[in-house]
Amino acid sequence: MSKNRQYSTEFSISFLPARSAGQEGLIQEVRYPDGIVRQLGYDENDVCNRFVDAASTVWTREAGTSNWSCDAGETWVGSIEVVQQGTPDAIAGTMLIRKYQDGYLASEFIIFPIGIAITSTYSRDRTELTREVKLLNGRTIRCHREGKNSLWFHNGDIVHQPENVFAYAQPWRDPAVALALA
Repeated sequence: MSKNRQYSTEFSISFLPARSAGQEGLIQEVRYPDGIVRQLGYDENDVCNRFVDAASTVWTREAGTSNWSCDAGETWVGSIEVVQQGTPDAIAGTMLIRKYQDGYLASEFIIFPIGIAITSTYSRDRTELTREVKLLNGRTIRCHREGKNSLWFHNGDIVHQPENVFAYAQPWRDPAVALALA
């Protein structure tokens, strides 16, 4: 466990039974260090089609589409990807939720099972972007940029970040996370 519980390796992952011998099952549930549980379901092509979020809201994807909805009537268009197998560069159980609006990427939400979450919000032309990093202990930092190829800022200080946060499958490699952990 890290200093001041900024993140923790005390999480657990449950798997569905494997569909064939010699295969691992897909991740069915992730239990986070703060007690939150998120559950997942998949279609016949192993694409996520059911997601139970931290508030216990059940989201389902309409078959063959990117349309998600819940019983409360809320909807969004997008995808959910899950890192199924851990590697030196990726933590199994990491989830990437992408939401689109009018055909463009409007937001990304990356949830790492160690208790770190990164939320990115984009403008239509991707020239403006905000990024928020939330740690297990509740500490949050916000970064922004003003142009597609411009520098990133946090409280007036320059913070360099790549365009694709998910390229940093280990969250502490992301400069915004490193800043939050400092």
